[in-house]
Amino acid sequence: MSDSDLDQTGAPKRHDFYNGDEPDWSDIVTDLDAPLERTTRILGRIRDDRRGTPRGAFQRVYCLVGEPGEAKSSCMLRIGRELIVDGYDVYLYQGLDKLDIDTTVWWIQRRPKTALLVDNAADHAETIGQLCERAKALSRDLLIVGAERARRLNRVLEGVAADILCAPEVTNVRFLSDADIQAVIRKLSDKVRLGPLTRASRDERKRYFQREHNRQLFPALIGLGATSLRDRVVAELDQLSDPSLRDAYVITSVASHLGAPIPLGVLAAATGLPGKEIASQVLSSNGKLGDVCV
Repeated sequence: MSDSDLDQTGAPKRHDFYNGDEPDWSDIVTDLDAPLERTTRILGRIRDDRRGTPRGAFQRVYCLVGEPGEAKSSCMLRIGRELIVDGYDVYLYQGLDKLDIDTTVWWIQRRPKTALLVDNAADHAETIGQLCERAKALSRDLLIVGAERARRLNRVLEGVAADILCAPEVTNVRFLSDADIQAVIRKLSDKVRLGPLTRASRDERKRYFQREHNRQLFPALIGLGATSLRDRVVAELDQLSDPSLRDAYVITSVASHLGAPIPLGVLAAATGLPGKEIASQVLSSNGKLGDVCV
């Protein structure tokens, strides 16, 4: 990706946090996210657990659990940002390859105040569990904050020991509280992104989130946009004239809906497109695949 494809914050120009795009680090650094109760609650639990655990005995995994579009990833990133303030070295892991256990252990032996952020944690649950057991055997502290959809939680439970994984009911991020709704409304108002709610009363704004969208953040944000998510996907699909690119768009969209990232090699084999062509479309500021592949 060239500099021309990025804005002043380093984010892709077409990226729109408030229109449902996957959050990235620049969204958090520029405080686009609202201060949610869940973030404060889970961050407080992490700090309390760390204070109450002897040095070398803290190996903990906090997996944020919820449905698609319930701000799991942005909550994880915000926690990471706050952990930096606490003096942690924070690393974001979003790859499809396995975490390198030996390299990570080497690092935490030298930098004990390290936190790993792992999106799609179920894909790495076994490796996370092994990494924590290695850290435990070496008496090295390790903090991992992950995010995963509720339907895939069992894979996390199978891969990470119960004494290492924080209870899912503690890290559940489903549904917005009344305080969360007020915080989201204030943030959208500050950013002039209230859309059709701009002239609505305070009560009407609250009802929009509480009743019309059942306290779910993603559907509510999409509803405030100029076009619905369905209309956006259909319009972008219509703009792809190459049948192979259309297939790639559909396949990747379905995989995303199911909560599973799709490897580039698999997508190339399924569509017949060269991997370089798919990568070019994803990275291009005009490439429609970028909306569903990143």
